[in-house]
Amino acid sequence: MTSKKFFSAAILSLAVLFTACSAGGTEVLETVSETISETVTTTAAETTSTASETTAETTTAETEIIDTSGVEYMKEALKTDWDNSAAAKDVTGSSGMTAADLYVVDLNGDGVKELFVNYSFGAGADGFVCVYDVSDGMKKLYEISARIWADKAELYTDTDENVHFILANGYSTWVSTYDYAFFDITYDSIKIPFYIDDYQYHNDVGHVFESDIYTNCEVVPNVETFKGWRNFDPEKAEYIGRFDPDYVISAIDYGESNEISETIQKEVYEDLTYVSDIEMICESSGNIIDYKIVWDFEEFWQEVAPKLAKIYNN
Repeated sequence: MTSKKFFSAAILSLAVLFTACSAGGTEVLETVSETISETVTTTAAETTSTASETTAETTTAETEIIDTSGVEYMKEALKTDWDNSAAAKDVTGSSGMTAADLYVVDLNGDGVKELFVNYSFGAGADGFVCVYDVSDGMKKLYEISARIWADKAELYTDTDENVHFILANGYSTWVSTYDYAFFDITYDSIKIPFYIDDYQYHNDVGHVFESDIYTNCEVVPNVETFKGWRNFDPEKAEYIGRFDPDYVISAIDYGESNEISETIQKEVYEDLTYVSDIEMICESSGNIIDYKIVWDFEEFWQEVAPKLAKIYNN
């Protein structure tokens, strides 16, 4: 904008110059020349000053140092869960932790957002989610086998204005089938209102796949089954029936209206009002070098600490 104004002023001055010359005024020519010179000098100085200020502002923004001392108390708890989660997955022969994503949401309305950390392993097919109340030290509210980033992760409120985090999580199992869980997480409770338990067997025809449907499931501690890590126990749930996997998938993946989708709507979402998706504050992953994941907790902490400080230092 400054250069445009300068060129306009210069053109106007030249017009006056030509008029003065045609009138034979040498004295006027000298005056006009001095005016042009002053205009050029002043404009150049202003432009240089503005550029210097802009550069200084940009440099300051780029070198902003964020005080992370206020979130150091989080580090030990995160390090412990990082180590425990990685060690747990080593049992299954996984290639190790590949991602650790952070999300926040105020579950109890106290103005301080609870922290969700999603640890993923190997190709990302498995993972754990830890939920912390950061206003009470680093009190761990829950730990479940799930992946926030893999499917629906949405916030709802009920008729009493309580916040519900509804997490839909698919688990890898066999070809053409999969386990599937809906977690309903509030500050005071966690449950699985709907669960699909993949089932297979052999008969005279061949290999048969079917899906068992459960509702009102109690969330059990993380246990490793032959299909992977789960928080589900069929003995602590209400059995609905056995269905063809294609019938189930048509409801889950394609939104088809059928008995499965109607059951999900009733058991999971009835009397809930959608608010928003959950807020991600950091998406972090390790570096692949020579086909191996090279990543440690300190590297992760250096990345996430400033982001946590921006949210919790206030």
